[in-house]
Amino acid sequence: MNEVIKYDIGALADKEYRRISIGITPSNYVHLGFVFTLISAFMYMAKHSNSSLEVCITDRDVDPQLGRVFRPYHLLEDKDDACHGLISDHVESELELLRSDFCSFFHVDSQKVDIVFFNDLMKQETSFFGELKPFLLERDKSKRLKEALFDRSGKYWEVPFSPVCPDCGYSNSHLGSINRNTELLASACYKPGCVNEERNDLAVVSIHNPEAYNVHYMIPPARDVFDLERSPRADLHIFGGDFDREHGTKKIRKYERALNVMRLFSPHPPSIYIGPELRLGGQKISKSTGMFFPYVSNDSDFQNRFLKAAVQELSKGRNEVVDLALYTF
Repeated sequence: MNEVIKYDIGALADKEYRRISIGITPSNYVHLGFVFTLISAFMYMAKHSNSSLEVCITDRDVDPQLGRVFRPYHLLEDKDDACHGLISDHVESELELLRSDFCSFFHVDSQKVDIVFFNDLMKQETSFFGELKPFLLERDKSKRLKEALFDRSGKYWEVPFSPVCPDCGYSNSHLGSINRNTELLASACYKPGCVNEERNDLAVVSIHNPEAYNVHYMIPPARDVFDLERSPRADLHIFGGDFDREHGTKKIRKYERALNVMRLFSPHPPSIYIGPELRLGGQKISKSTGMFFPYVSNDSDFQNRFLKAAVQELSKGRNEVVDLALYTF
């Protein structure tokens, strides 16, 4: 039976888990908030040598707050002065550096830390993709998925999947429209200059092409309930502190919504650990608030001091919020 543990790394360390899962959306470089959450996973593994970790780059996420025009993360170009073609590849390279540094610091076997792309899971893992398609094609399943995500089912043809325009490569973060007879997914394209936008046409893709659309950001954690080819079933998922916030009209906490989505696929979702929320002077550190602080691009002295401060704070247990203003970096 799954459990929910909040903030208390000591209580987490008393449990036995085989496989830990954590996700990162590659909308920008690896930042302090994610690193702080990741440290919890390594602190657990340092005490449980038989456990393993999967860090999933959720490059197919779509958040309804992104607006009508956005570049999907698996196609988003890196910054002009960067050395990678895609920002998701840059994030992967930073995670590889983190894996090396953290495995050395926490004395964890690097072979037990995997870095995967959600896009690859969608393309190659037929068990997960096969389970996902009925939530597009079957009205009852689609209704239950939308109720888990949004507290309402909405129009029967609307689904929490967003097509990538085949002409311009941009997407619309609104709900897509499914034609269950033709098995096609459609949405308006609002990218200025796109032929579909100019003709007021729809971007239309086949649901059988998993690279052709994005998924709501609370769906990817459901990968944890499957035994995939290279990604064993997880029995612990770690979320950052923002997932303990209320969400939607019914004020359901985000981690509870993620669990409700998982339960649509399996009655046995993984246990959940919610890490503390990281702040600076009372303000949340995250990409969404504009309080963005990269980790890897900072000097090694800063990284070492941040790492030691994070371990010190997390070891105290049951700190819902950790404020970096208490430290001098």
